[in-house]
Amino acid sequence: MFFGSVIIWFMILFVSSGSKVQNVILLLADDLGFADISVSPYSDKAMWITKTPSIEKLAREGVSLLGYRNAASLCSPSRMAILTGIYPYRFESIGILHAGSGTLPRVPTIATSLRDAGFHNHMVGKWHIGGATNQDLWHSRFQTDCLKPGPIEHGFHTALIRPENKKNLEKICCSCCKYDDDYNPETEKCQQIRCGTMYSTQAKWFVRLSSTNTSEAPSTTWVTQSHTDECIRFLQEQRRNDRFFLNVWFNAPHAPVEAHIPYISDAIQAKPLTQDPKSVQFSAEYISVIQAMDAGIGQILHLLETRRLHTNTLVIFTSDNGPEEGLGIARPFRGRKRSLFEGGTAVPMIFRLPGVVGPAGSKPDFFMSSVDIFPTILAACGIDFPQPHANDPWPSQFDQVGRNYRDLRLFDAVNHWSSLIMQKESSEIQTRLEHIRNQRVTFWANELGHFAARRRELKLWVHPKKKRLLLFNLTADPGERTDLSSNTALAQDLAFLRSSLNDFKNVAPRRSFRTDNPLNSSCGHIHTSHLESFVSYTKRRMSNVGSGTSSSHTRLRSPRIRRSGSPVM
Repeated sequence: MFFGSVIIWFMILFVSSGSKVQNVILLLADDLGFADISVSPYSDKAMWITKTPSIEKLAREGVSLLGYRNAASLCSPSRMAILTGIYPYRFESIGILHAGSGTLPRVPTIATSLRDAGFHNHMVGKWHIGGATNQDLWHSRFQTDCLKPGPIEHGFHTALIRPENKKNLEKICCSCCKYDDDYNPETEKCQQIRCGTMYSTQAKWFVRLSSTNTSEAPSTTWVTQSHTDECIRFLQEQRRNDRFFLNVWFNAPHAPVEAHIPYISDAIQAKPLTQDPKSVQFSAEYISVIQAMDAGIGQILHLLETRRLHTNTLVIFTSDNGPEEGLGIARPFRGRKRSLFEGGTAVPMIFRLPGVVGPAGSKPDFFMSSVDIFPTILAACGIDFPQPHANDPWPSQFDQVGRNYRDLRLFDAVNHWSSLIMQKESSEIQTRLEHIRNQRVTFWANELGHFAARRRELKLWVHPKKKRLLLFNLTADPGERTDLSSNTALAQDLAFLRSSLNDFKNVAPRRSFRTDNPLNSSCGHIHTSHLESFVSYTKRRMSNVGSGTSSSHTRLRSPRIRRSGSPVM
């Protein structure tokens, strides 16, 4: 009874929140640090200032959410969480999905929900959640039984992406190399891959996808500008009354970085405000990559205004996780990409819809997780939440309660739309909304074997193998420097978080989609003509894109997850 009442209440909350959103653009940076943009207070603790005027414009006209945190600190699981509103641990995915190793299973996504509501959905950029290797694309062409769900199957009508096969990139030396221990000043070479030719060469591997066709779409333009050009093309094709979802997942500023002209000339002249070579190296190339992305965002925003779409298009800007080791600024937080300390999950988050989201320029600090993007977008667009399918062992991901709950343990997604538009709800709804915010428990896991859980300002960090446990008050100690786990006044809170974390770990997972070798009969019958076509297709792709291999036997990099009866500590 309680379960159903929560679902009904959230539907009432959703219906009561009037909406003016016709279109949605989600702009996702890759490995952008909390202080890597020139928007205060993100930049207040920066070691150098990276000028990002287009992102500044978004912040002036929108709302910057200082309490936003990603549900994972690594590319693949973070993107799963954003797209599904479900913690990636539920898919047994806490590490990077390598080429052929698996994919996000078929579950409701932002794209499928918007597609079913009549939106035209287009995916641009880095996918990285499976179903998009050369091999997978071949299966899609012939509709074999081995088809892994990729962008099209997850709700996008069309996509421009790079196949997820490994590519050998040329290493190049750059301004940050001199900080590396293995730097050779005579040859100006180092073994680190902080700089390389990814941005100048990656666009030649692009493919264009639709439900009926897969075609090569090579470009000689650098990858960030190629992404921007594709967005401009898509937006110019939209008619005034069309509803669209443009999902732009930039590669920038992921390493290896590369000097972008003309931004590199000014970046070289930038003077670090402070330096810490042991943790972060000043890199003019890194700055230029971010500024190239910012310029692309500026072109997109300009076209929206030119076509008078900016008043009914919700624009969201964020990053998938914190900065890579040695590049980017996570200050004032501890940790970086892969870490479950705040520096691995805290990134900029901006919502903009002039006249609706506001007040313009405001910077609230309430907590929001990346899993919340899905229900918040649906509420903004006036779309019903997905309902569970028949025989589905899980309830709807928007039921707002933990799978093993006591006192409303909110492990997954929460709708924040009414907070973003400062809408006044009825006293009953407001009371329940505050209860949810106060009692919500959020959860993290990474491939290093670490776990974390948070309720209100208290966050538990656990390393089970080393039997190490830390408790932090994020309001008083955002840098997570003072361990409060031995504070007797917090004993009940600590016990609650430990119990919640163990309950979450023991929920049965929904497996990531995996197949056997595609040439194996156990993966479905493959006709001889299809086999010959596959061999021909693969040879042609490899000759065009250079060296690269994929194997569906490749395992997830993350360790096997232990469940049922394996307590955190």
